[in-house]
Amino acid sequence: MWNGYLDFYVKVENGNWKAWFAQHNEHRTIFSNILFYIDIHYFGGTNVFLMVTNVILMSLLALLLINIINDLFQSNKQKYYNIKLLLYFISIVMMFSWIQEENIIWGFQSQFFAAYLFPLLAFYLLMKSSLKKNNILFIASIVAGVISVGTMANGVLALPILFILSLLLRENIFKSVLILLVTSIVLYLYFHDYKSPGGHGSISDTLVHHPKDFFKYLFSYLGGIFYYLSNENKFVPQLAGIFLLLSSFLFTYLVLSRKNINKFYFVGLAFLLYYGGTAFGTAGGRALFGIDQAFSGRYMTPSLIAWSLLFILYAHYFRDKEKMIKLISIIFIVISIILIGYQKKVFQYPENEIFNKKIAALSLEMGIRDEPYIKKIFPFIDWVIDISKDPIQKNLSIFGYEDIRDVSLKMGTSINHLPKNSLIGHLDNVSIIKEDNKALRLNGWIYDSDLNSIPSQLFVVNDKKKIIGCILTGFNRIDVKIAINKKAYKSGFVGYIINTNLKDKIFLVDLKSSKKLEINIQQTKGN
Repeated sequence: MWNGYLDFYVKVENGNWKAWFAQHNEHRTIFSNILFYIDIHYFGGTNVFLMVTNVILMSLLALLLINIINDLFQSNKQKYYNIKLLLYFISIVMMFSWIQEENIIWGFQSQFFAAYLFPLLAFYLLMKSSLKKNNILFIASIVAGVISVGTMANGVLALPILFILSLLLRENIFKSVLILLVTSIVLYLYFHDYKSPGGHGSISDTLVHHPKDFFKYLFSYLGGIFYYLSNENKFVPQLAGIFLLLSSFLFTYLVLSRKNINKFYFVGLAFLLYYGGTAFGTAGGRALFGIDQAFSGRYMTPSLIAWSLLFILYAHYFRDKEKMIKLISIIFIVISIILIGYQKKVFQYPENEIFNKKIAALSLEMGIRDEPYIKKIFPFIDWVIDISKDPIQKNLSIFGYEDIRDVSLKMGTSINHLPKNSLIGHLDNVSIIKEDNKALRLNGWIYDSDLNSIPSQLFVVNDKKKIIGCILTGFNRIDVKIAINKKAYKSGFVGYIINTNLKDKIFLVDLKSSKKLEINIQQTKGN
């Protein structure tokens, strides 16, 4: 998010309109760029808007699947009522499954939902327009296809598949030509001045020199959700991927060879073709990284949608076969139970991860090169230091948070007086930062025993009342919780001081409560 979110916003605000359409790796994330701009410009870059948007996009995907189910089972609704309810249930379970956690909790990942929502919507609207002879729905399908191109790189497949679908639906030649014309213009604009990102393999090279790796990755990607359904077995998803591929061929044959087949099969098959094309391109570029990457949480969103559609197709095809429906129902229920079991991870989060990221942001705000912390938020130190300069100056996103905002401007200033009231705590460790010898890192704990609370931010003040550093609290300290108070659990702190002629005595001052903790830094330094 540092380059694709913050740096993008800074460029736009500085008048670089091309940033809206610039590449992010192989993608042009225009749809998400709009969301990023709204989040920072109108909501302070807190990511709350982006989190809500992710949930809305998931909800729209679930709603779209429900509409497809209703259209497939339009005839004799009462007879197929129970089948529809079961399909509603498993579709909702799939769309909100926590195995796609990366896409849900990471504000940057809206494109992973949009890149599959809009193509599926385009195919669905074209089908509806064909059946209802509705030109508005037809135009809407093209618009959805165009938006798809501005989500992720695989979005370029949406319009060509929409064109193929228009031919299969036997739309009038004018409509098919219009789709083809729009496809040509949009793809030209997309690939104009396009540069292939470095560090990725090419499809041709991977197929020629690493065909085994390519197909293992491809099938693993196609059957991705079964990695989680099989307790992280790597062979089962490969078998599932082969099954999905063969099933797609089977249903394609049925649709093309039988006149009485439900035309809404075309919607599911168009998406499975889109998913297959995505898997093919991803395998070509990333198979060399190993098949473990194919099971990443971010890749589970398209897998969940594709398998939902395949389940819907099978349930509809065998809707009048009682024994098959019972078997399918059992399979659906088992899958749903396993997926629901993953939802408990909603309440789990790695200890201290958010706190560590705040400390990384504090080090950037203070201009201190604390690489072990900074690498927790971005792998390239020099790049993120450069990216963060303008956001720090403009107090954007994390740099606008109360405990971090303008901390660097307070360094070297003085406070009027040292508070008389005291806090309790201890400085456990003072260490020199190897990559930045002008600064020291402080670790310890601090607590306000009078108020039974933890001050969130404290400034480090020397005996001349000069501010020389800042610390943040929030690190988990079970030892302090046991020894002092259960409310002191997150009393651990990390922070920095500018290493300039330090005397023995320094003070950690909470300016809000006007309290302090006196510590002897020389006794701790080097521990």
